[in-house]
Amino acid sequence: MMEYFDGLPESEPAVRAPFEKGRAAMDAYKWDEAIVHFKAAMEHAAGTELAALHGLVGHCHHLPGRLPQALACFEESARLAERFHDKPGQAHATGRVGVVLRDQGEFHGALTKHEEALKLAKEAGARPQEAYALGDIGVFHYVSDEPAKALSYFEDALKIHRETGDRHGQASLLCNIGLARSMSGEQDKALEYCEKSLALAREIGDKGTEAGALANIDFLRADELKPAERLANQEQALKLMREVGDKRGQANLLANVGATLIDVGEHEKAVASYLTAQNTHSVPGTIEGPKRYRYGLGRCLDAMGREKFVAACAKAGMTAPDAESLVKELASPKER
Repeated sequence: MMEYFDGLPESEPAVRAPFEKGRAAMDAYKWDEAIVHFKAAMEHAAGTELAALHGLVGHCHHLPGRLPQALACFEESARLAERFHDKPGQAHATGRVGVVLRDQGEFHGALTKHEEALKLAKEAGARPQEAYALGDIGVFHYVSDEPAKALSYFEDALKIHRETGDRHGQASLLCNIGLARSMSGEQDKALEYCEKSLALAREIGDKGTEAGALANIDFLRADELKPAERLANQEQALKLMREVGDKRGQANLLANVGATLIDVGEHEKAVASYLTAQNTHSVPGTIEGPKRYRYGLGRCLDAMGREKFVAACAKAGMTAPDAESLVKELASPKER
């Protein structure tokens, strides 16, 4: 995750003091506390400072999964940056709008924003923003099942991150390159890149990227690991996602845990994991969407039968009427 500060670190004390408190809260993953400080800074900020602060508030809404609020903040940041002729800030905010759209399942709308961000970054000579736009375009091609195109964008972005010394960007891109290599059938190369990502993420203390790398390594080594080893890896990654407050990442990992629990016959626990995932973050058309959770819950229903499945739902905190309704829905193949 890249933040954009503009001139906030050198701003007047009335702006700088709450900004610095907000940054400290972000570093501690205290997102709501950070928002309070950034809004206090807004009361005394002006011009491009306001654009940067709106972007920071957007970051604090994004990871906890408050996508509409994040989108509104990034759009306001982009609008203010354009108004005050801050192209690097506009490129950053426009790119973040694209990321939120992608998280909402609006992939083509996201691509338009990433291409706009890339154009702005190149016009401004803003290399960090250019790298992130390239990486985001690569993600679009990855989810579109175009690994060769994705790899090209990822490698261009990684080159810039190395030139600018952005180690967080490097850690993230190494993992993405690993995923693209895996999609191309280069499993050994994929594992190598994800392990490099994991090592760098741990070195710089990037818990979110560390969690992602752990999850991807677990996926790549699925055939050679025992279920207990897979569960340990997934729980470790889930713990990190919880520490940073990443709701989307938590939901994805909870679904992974659910699938592994099914493999070892722990269907009651799997039901709880899928229901928790569904209640944590669920956006149609994405990997953290209801379709994935319902598929896993349907597998549990098939294995357990109606009575045990309803009991497992109740044990996980679902009301009996809701559990019965879920059974009826899952009985329809189109609901899977």
